[in-house]
Amino acid sequence: MAEGKCDFFHRVWQNWITEGGAGPCDGCPAHWSIREDFPGDPETRTNSFGHRPFFGDGALTDVDVAILGHEPGKASIPEYTEEKTNHTQNTFDEVRRDDVTKIPNIAGTIRLAKPLFELLDKEFNVYWTQVKKCNEIHYGEIGIEPDGRNRTAEKQCAGVGGYSGHLCEELHTVDPKYVISLGKRPYELFCEVFDVESLGENFSRGIGSGNHKSGLRTLSVSGESFIYIPTAHPTRGVHKQTTEQLSITEKSNQSKTERYYEALAEDLIKFNQINT
Repeated sequence: MAEGKCDFFHRVWQNWITEGGAGPCDGCPAHWSIREDFPGDPETRTNSFGHRPFFGDGALTDVDVAILGHEPGKASIPEYTEEKTNHTQNTFDEVRRDDVTKIPNIAGTIRLAKPLFELLDKEFNVYWTQVKKCNEIHYGEIGIEPDGRNRTAEKQCAGVGGYSGHLCEELHTVDPKYVISLGKRPYELFCEVFDVESLGENFSRGIGSGNHKSGLRTLSVSGESFIYIPTAHPTRGVHKQTTEQLSITEKSNQSKTERYYEALAEDLIKFNQINT
């Protein structure tokens, strides 16, 4: 891996393991040492309770496709106990997963997108990351009403609203040919970070309006070399406004959502072959 790329990933990791956060992580309400839904007093906490930021998985060099999620869900980390792994004591290289096809198995809410990961991995070097890299703050754990801390954390991590964030530098570092985002919220944040060709007013219709069986829609991004492809969110399923535009043949052994992601991967592979 080129030294510049190595520096980026290790710098982000160092920012995260630092108490209180450093760099773009400084003071983030979702940081392991600040958030209030983890056990113990944040002032004296030294354990991340199995939590770690989700970025830097899959291929790090010669990246063809970067897949972009919104944020890791609660299912992606173990139960919060003192015995669980304290990832602040680990290095980036010890924690990252180089097999991107295993990401849907451990990320909890994106299992239905597994066909996308598996098919693309056979054809491309695939990178996986999240717009907001730390887990959602769960207000039920701390008995208070939502107060916007999750939205603040996602903007701070992405680099929206005056924050420097990670996303722009991260994508420039891995330099993919295609960026695929999963769901409406990652699309909204992506469009606040980058100058993206309009998808139209209706997200669900827009992502299915391309000239492919999966509706795959490619968008240009001003000043960037990569092509952007927004897609549906696997947990919520593919909206009827998307599927009614598609010409996907269903399979008995797959849900409609799994078949959608499989068809999407097939279409991107064909698109790349035609345009390379």
